[in-house]
Amino acid sequence: MDLLWVFKSLDATAWSQALQSSQWAFALIEMGHLISLAFLGGVLLLNNGNALWPSLGSGERLVAPYRIGVGATLATGFLLLLAEPMKCYEHPAFRWKMVLLGIGLLVQPWLGRLVQQGSGSACARWGAVASLVLWTGIGFAGRVIGFY
Repeated sequence: MDLLWVFKSLDATAWSQALQSSQWAFALIEMGHLISLAFLGGVLLLNNGNALWPSLGSGERLVAPYRIGVGATLATGFLLLLAEPMKCYEHPAFRWKMVLLGIGLLVQPWLGRLVQQGSGSACARWGAVASLVLWTGIGFAGRVIGFY
């Protein structure tokens, strides 16, 4: 299924046109996106870190901060998409990022519970590693989009 019409429709919106014509909007949104990614990365490290390094802390699962980080990242990411929809459509790394993001959003709650319930076990460590690798892949794919 070709989604070209979706991206062309996004490109034609008033919001997209306003973002594309602004000299500062993209940079400000990108800063917000990077800050929200850093916040989300910190939460993921804290959530998964106890399974990998039990001496880190209490092992308390940070669900609300995770939701805040994901929400802020998705909101700023959508604004970035509005700022350059055709670039995103044409970039293979964008597709990879969306696939990985979909997988991440679907499996992270399960991985989080796995890590929390079996703190210190081999299963929890594998869950933590899988979570960190998945979210690192999402970030890497996003970074590749910015390079080209």
